[in-house]
Amino acid sequence: MAAEKYLNYFSEHDPMKKIFRARLYKEQGKTEEAYKTIEEVLLSQSQTLGVTFSFLLSMALKEKDFDYGRVLAEKMGALAHTFEMGKYSECSTMLDVVYAEKNVEGTFQVVRQLLENVESIGDFSGSKLYRHLQFKKNARWNADELREKLLEGFRDETEFSYMKGYEPWEKLVSK
Repeated sequence: MAAEKYLNYFSEHDPMKKIFRARLYKEQGKTEEAYKTIEEVLLSQSQTLGVTFSFLLSMALKEKDFDYGRVLAEKMGALAHTFEMGKYSECSTMLDVVYAEKNVEGTFQVVRQLLENVESIGDFSGSKLYRHLQFKKNARWNADELREKLLEGFRDETEFSYMKGYEPWEKLVSK
């Protein structure tokens, strides 16, 4: 078929190839394959956007441009929400900003949200947005273990020395 030959002109790494393949599946009446293919593109592009924003955020914070960093972190949170990545992903990027600012109250609020939402890390796998995709269940995934590892990191007095003496923080990380 001519349309299938046309797909050979695209690189395997070009998302447009999958988009056109999904359109072809749709035209061929292969609805499930079309959904699966386009949802794969959606998930992949969400990850690409996340990495792109993360790179911009790291540059902004290195230059101590906290206002721009905050804008980028908010956009990353909005992307995580749009692509149904879970509440943890929605708030995690702001940690980089409040940490770079040494913002005591901001760090406390973000870390509290992270610890409260550890269970949401894999939420995308149950999202209706990706309902035609099959995700492997991670048998080794344990929210309590991850929460404890996070707490260990947050207790690091070298990294979070600016939090020392802030009573709500001390109470939060001593759990």
